[in-house]
Parts: sequence; structure tokens; C-alpha cells
Amino acid sequence: MTLYCINKKGKNSKSVGLLRQATLKRGLKFVTIFQDQFNFTHSLKSNPGDLLYRVSITRKSANIEKYLSINNHLVTFRRDQLDIFNRYDNVFEASLIQQKNGLPIIQSVFGFTRNRQILSSYVKYLGGFPVILKATGGSHGIGVIRIDSIESLYSVADVLDDSNQIYIMRKYIADCQHARLIVVAVR
Repeated sequence: MTLYCINKKGKNSKSVGLLRQATLKRGLKFVTIFQDQFNFTHSLKSNPGDLLYRVSITRKSANIEKYLSINNHLVTFRRDQLDIFNRYDNVFEASLIQQKNGLPIIQSVFGFTRNRQILSSYVKYLGGFPVILKATGGSHGIGVIRIDSIESLYSVADVLDDSNQIYIMRKYIADCQHARLIVVAVR
């Protein structure tokens, strides 16, 4: 069994050290996941019963926790596993839940970083440029940025990475239209 610990590099070292020590003492494997090095396109090789704990209180770390708990069936230290999903109208959370339940969504990367290597892998995963960067919580096109080159992506990443906003990268779909539909009944 493994305990995955989400943290921000250079922070909470005492808490993480004590947690690591207690985990290893009980014969468990301890893995630290650093928020700025996490790649949302790579899968985590977890096993049933593996644990997930978030030490960092940043929004980035919280979104990694959401992503991992819903996609990997990791056990968290919460009374209610869905407790981490507190706003279902959020594009990040809604997309994760839709994907988990087999509903088609636009090919997406559920995180953003300043790390050049990870950003390049995201663009490749999404099929190349242009890509869309979507701020969570916005609506009616507010917070949507079209990015056409790696240089532009790096510049935008440098500016946005320090913000407290969460962004999703998505595949660009040319000439599309958007509609919000409510399914009342399925027959």
C-alpha cells in the first residue's frame, strides 16, 4: 500500500517529514507529488487501498487531489469522498465528473504549469496548436484564451502560473457552436 502526499515544493517540510516517517514505520510506501511537477497527462499507477493526502493548501494542490481521487479511486482522509467537490458548477469539477461517468468531453488537460517540458507534452497530447486555455469559473467566453504558438504559451504560463486561478488546457475546435442543454428525461 502507498500513501501519496500532495505538496508544494519547499513547503510543509516538517509535516511531510513526520508523515513520511509514520508511513514508513507502518510498512507503507510514501510518494510525494509536487504540484508544480505533476503532469495531468500521465497516469498514476495506484492500487486498490492506496491513500491520498494533501498537505498543501493551494488551489493547484486541491485540484490535483480532485483529479487523482476521482480518476484513481484513491482513499482520502475525508469522511465523504465527494467532500472535495464543493461547487459542481465549476468547469473543472463538472468536466472531471462527466469524464469519470463516461460522458464525452473535449480533450482536456486539467492543470496548468510553468514547467516547459510538461507544457510541451500537454500541447502534443491535445494534438498541437492552437490550444485553448480556460479559466475555471468564467462563463460566456470570459477567461478563454486561444494560444497559437509555444512561445505564446510559455509567456502566458509565466504570467498566469503565480495567480490563484485554475486553468484547463483544451483541444481547439474550429468553427464550433456552444449550447447548454438540460436533459429532463431519457426514454
